[in-house]
Amino acid sequence: MGNVEQESESCCDGLVSWCFPEPEVEIDFRHIETRTGPRWVTPHTLTGGGLAGNDGEGIDGDFAAGFADNSIHTAKYTVISFIPRGLFEQFRRVANVFFLVISCLMIIGDYCGIFLTPMSAWTTLGPLTLIIGLTLVKEGFEDQKRHKADDETNHRPASVLEPQAFATPGECKYCAEDWQDVKVGMLVKVEDRQDMPADLVPLMSSEEGGKCYVETANIDGETSLKLRQCAATRSNGGVVWSTPGELAAAEVKVQIQPPNPSIHAFEGTLQMKDDPMPVPLGPHQILLRGATLRNTKWILGLVVYTGNESKLVLNSRKAPSKLSIMESQVNSVIYFIFVVYFALTTLTTITRAEWEASNAQSMWYICENFENSGNKLFEDNCSDSVGYADVSYWFTFLILFSNLLPISLYVTIETINIFQAFFIDQDLEMYDTELGVAAMARTSNMNGDLGQIEYIFSDKTGTLTCNEMKFRRCSVGGKIYGQGVTEPSLDDSVKLSPSMNTSMSSDLGGTGSLSQDPGAATLAEQGEPMDCLAALSLVALGSRATKESMVAKSFLENMAVCHTVVVELNEQTGVALYQAESPDEEALVEGAKSLGWEYSTKLFDSTLVNIDSKGEVSYMVMAVIEFDSTRKRMSTLVQMPQTGAYKLFVKGADNIIAGLAAPDGFNLVGGKEMLDAHLELFATDGLRTLVLAERDLEETEATAWLGAWRDAVTATSGRAQVMEGVAKQIEKNLRVVGCTAIEDRLQDDVPSTIADLGTAGVKLWVLTGDKMTTAIHIGHSCRLLNKDMHKLMVSVDPIDESAGPPGPIDEQLAAAAAFLENNHSAAYAAADDLLGEPNPYGIPDADSMKAWLASFFMPCLGGEQAVGAAGSDTAPANVALIIDGPSLTTVFNDDNLVEQLLKIACTCRSVLACRVSPKQKQMIVRMVIRGSKTKPTTLAIGDGANDVGMIQEAQIGVGIRGKEGRQAVNNSDFAIAQFRFLKRLMMVHGRWNYRRMAKVIVYFFHKNIVITAVIFFFTTNCAYSGQSLFEDYLYAGYNFFLGVPPFCLGFFDKDISEKAAMTYFPCYAVGREKKDLNVRIMSWMMVHALIEGSAIYFLCKAAYMGSESIWQGGTGDTADLQVFGTIVFSVMITAMLCKVVILHYTWNVLCIAGIVFSIWLYFFFLFVYGAWYSMSEAFYWVPYHAVHFAPFWLLCFLMGSGTSMADVIIETARFYLSPKYSDAVREVEHNPKSGLPCDGTSGPEPELPEGHGSSPSLNPIQTSQHGFSRGGRAGDPGEIGADEHTSQDSSDSEIFMKNLTYRPSSSRNVKSESAVSAVPAESAGTDGR
Repeated sequence: MGNVEQESESCCDGLVSWCFPEPEVEIDFRHIETRTGPRWVTPHTLTGGGLAGNDGEGIDGDFAAGFADNSIHTAKYTVISFIPRGLFEQFRRVANVFFLVISCLMIIGDYCGIFLTPMSAWTTLGPLTLIIGLTLVKEGFEDQKRHKADDETNHRPASVLEPQAFATPGECKYCAEDWQDVKVGMLVKVEDRQDMPADLVPLMSSEEGGKCYVETANIDGETSLKLRQCAATRSNGGVVWSTPGELAAAEVKVQIQPPNPSIHAFEGTLQMKDDPMPVPLGPHQILLRGATLRNTKWILGLVVYTGNESKLVLNSRKAPSKLSIMESQVNSVIYFIFVVYFALTTLTTITRAEWEASNAQSMWYICENFENSGNKLFEDNCSDSVGYADVSYWFTFLILFSNLLPISLYVTIETINIFQAFFIDQDLEMYDTELGVAAMARTSNMNGDLGQIEYIFSDKTGTLTCNEMKFRRCSVGGKIYGQGVTEPSLDDSVKLSPSMNTSMSSDLGGTGSLSQDPGAATLAEQGEPMDCLAALSLVALGSRATKESMVAKSFLENMAVCHTVVVELNEQTGVALYQAESPDEEALVEGAKSLGWEYSTKLFDSTLVNIDSKGEVSYMVMAVIEFDSTRKRMSTLVQMPQTGAYKLFVKGADNIIAGLAAPDGFNLVGGKEMLDAHLELFATDGLRTLVLAERDLEETEATAWLGAWRDAVTATSGRAQVMEGVAKQIEKNLRVVGCTAIEDRLQDDVPSTIADLGTAGVKLWVLTGDKMTTAIHIGHSCRLLNKDMHKLMVSVDPIDESAGPPGPIDEQLAAAAAFLENNHSAAYAAADDLLGEPNPYGIPDADSMKAWLASFFMPCLGGEQAVGAAGSDTAPANVALIIDGPSLTTVFNDDNLVEQLLKIACTCRSVLACRVSPKQKQMIVRMVIRGSKTKPTTLAIGDGANDVGMIQEAQIGVGIRGKEGRQAVNNSDFAIAQFRFLKRLMMVHGRWNYRRMAKVIVYFFHKNIVITAVIFFFTTNCAYSGQSLFEDYLYAGYNFFLGVPPFCLGFFDKDISEKAAMTYFPCYAVGREKKDLNVRIMSWMMVHALIEGSAIYFLCKAAYMGSESIWQGGTGDTADLQVFGTIVFSVMITAMLCKVVILHYTWNVLCIAGIVFSIWLYFFFLFVYGAWYSMSEAFYWVPYHAVHFAPFWLLCFLMGSGTSMADVIIETARFYLSPKYSDAVREVEHNPKSGLPCDGTSGPEPELPEGHGSSPSLNPIQTSQHGFSRGGRAGDPGEIGADEHTSQDSSDSEIFMKNLTYRPSSSRNVKSESAVSAVPAESAGTDGR
């Protein structure tokens, strides 16, 4: 999108090793040999619809076997491979492999007697089988839908032209074939609104000149019609066959490329039997599978690529696999748990050996050391007893402590992710009513990562802007026409007619009209000639052939002729609509139409233009050199009407056209300085510019060039390079006639969205292909830049003509670094600490270990600090870095420059990259990710195919469903309709999902550490015998009894409402700074779990041991191991349910039902299983004995809740002593006397819980992006927020917002939870005042 600077081929080759350890090497697809030699569609004869042998019986078997069939198989499994491949996929997870190994060890211990097995193998194997089985069922259900879709596609009907021996003028025969039976070499008939069954080369069409139109929405999402052309088998460029019957008997051979995924590249030649001249085949002679035929009755095409070799299938490769940050953190915790697990097992084994060695003589009665007992009876009876070696108990304890890892964690996380993605899809606040599309989570496992974004990389055109181009202004012959973006739309302007005369010029472009536009008035004062757009048409249609009128006419002819726009006629309304591949091109053609040069239609070899006062004029099109991101220009060679002279029309980027202009090529526009001034003016208004030029050719030169061009387009190897060389022969010595300025307005609420994201501490980098001046203007418009922000510009082109040419890039970067070091030393030093070689093994050095220890032992009760450069504790400097694409090419070839650029960029508040190529966008994202010691969480957002690279490179990719197709959406993790929805996606869904998932993960590990701690403490009381405290199946059901509440926690919990999340953006810092799931949180969780487990075990033991008389009581019941274990287990269940209750901020019916269901499920299992004698003799009737006595209920309900009191006490103390920002927000929400000030106004002061003297107040104060005003009322003397309309902010884009401030109190200090100011944002669409 936009004009982009050519990227040097050495840009990737010289990329620094520290940032890009494996540089990507682009291979020319033409040199990829998939078969020996070129690929030829060369049958013995091509007769009718198939490849035939001499007998004409259809496709030659050997030939057809050399190509892929046309069936499509997107399903992952088959009936045979489902079980083995499904199991393989499941056991790629470390946790599943671990529990499988544990189950195997249990089986070995049970049946081989090598070591003691404390539990039955089914206690682990059963749950593992259930979890894997449920996952396989889900996989099978999803794959069955893929099989169904494949069958529907493969059995769609296709009409194939049957071969015949002789050409016939009449009708020919067609046979119906399924798509899967279509083979290379067949001739397939496709009718209007039908899809292409394979990649076809069109040979005949119902339209004149062999034209046909296709829609490629199924391929790239673009709904505009594209013109395609049948192979030019006639010498004058037409089609040699007049009827399908003639084609059915034709004999041709085709040489084409090997299969490749490039949908915009195709090269080949077609040769007929009786014509030695090869026919060139290019991108306009290929109809891709999945494209839809439009505005064409029928075509007959030769099948060249089928099935898996078609370009559509080759492009349907999966996006790069991304592991979410939440999953990565879970894996890290699991690896740590493994270390603890094996250490605990080893320690227990060693302790057991020591204990037995010191107590063996006292245990002769259980056959321990019976040889030295001195008792003949024991020596005789214990001689046959089998003992276990000390080392064998390592496996016993390995099995015993296996529940340290939660077996159901991954299943729970996957399920929660699916439901969270569903909530995103169903959010009506992110539904675009104009387009009729909703937000879509294409990857469910990235939901939590949305709440941790640190960097956003955004495209401009179509992402920040609407991509709705309007032709607003132009410069023709040194004179500006059009009065800026405030001028009424051209659609509403007066359409000129032949009756108009020059007397109207005073009404259309007089001095009075200039006074209405301040920008125009300024130009008038400076002496710049200006007029309205309508006057340009009057000049071009003038009766006198003046220099001014000739330039204006050439300018409008260029706009009306030099393009690839297609005219689509609505059959119902009869209205003709323009369909263009680029919105810019459509805007220029629409602009020419409004000015009297109406492009009406395009015939085979000519373009018809309806000119006011002259009628329809035909321009003979001799050759078209199309636009691409490398050339950045388009050329059309035409033969002019009436005179027959040859003229080349060219349009392209200003810097490209300037290099191709003749020495006197700027005379018609008043000189290059005048044109540059006008371009600068347009760019300052945020308009997109193109320069139009032309060249007159002599007939001999044009004829010679056309011959060279024909040879170039028919070249069998290196065609692109040959065509580029021939194009350069004619694209030179150009004569510039003017430039165009197109408006692309910002989307709704883009400025407020960018400002709010900045308030949340997220850094936004805009990467665009526009020129620097245009990008800077848009940066100010969208509030990425502000007038007080210092701008560091790095460019290969002069930024200011008065300053002279710029210095080398390394000197510019050095100067920028020196400025930051001298004026923003803290931020610059902070960036330096965070950049450097990544640590692939995560081994901390001495400095980072000290920093970690310091942060760990700091009070955990406070909020988050300010985050500046790439996550430091220092705020970024109020500086913007602006750099262009050619400078990046130089930088990426030097590792030192890359490191310096990254340090400068991370120090700045905003970064704006101009004239960057798609590859450079991807490389910038990769530079930030790989150049930091701590991998930051990045998000890339774009709407076009040129944004796919950076979308796939970033941790999270967001696609805008815009007007440049669906390639960005198809390669993204999330899809939204407008940029403003990104704020809700991150602030509401991202933040909620992060906090929910973090709670679920911490809770899972907490409850499993608790049960492991209880078993360990019991092991110390049972002589380290390996005896389990709990009955086998009761122990196995632990994760299932507590399985439902975590789901409710992950589905529904909200610490603050969506209104609060969309008002108080600093709340987002909790996820960006990883405050809910980090080493400190997990370490504290483990300590807390150990304390809780010890309390449960030892308090239950004390109560149980002191109740011996009660338990016996004369009933004969005994207080045995099973009863004690059941009591402890019941207490644990109660305590863990109380734990999850405390974690909930919000409640609904389903959350309450989840808690009730867990209690019911546990007791239901307890009593049913306890009454089932055949299932467990040892557990028979145990629950009834346990609940029969009072201690059971006292321990369950008193101790279960008592163990959670520590959480309540700690949280209450933290709330009163060091409240967080989000605590104050919740107070505002839950105060029934105040409404949430979502409109940016102050709400009533919230009241703290009873017992505290001071209450927080919402006060309007002015804040910077890195400051938080502590204490004092807004309005008190000396308070910077005394006047909410004061505009003194020099560090936050002139944004005035609301802040949460607490009154000074001796017992309460408010700590900021944000990396930025703790501010509630202003309502969308305001300027913050």
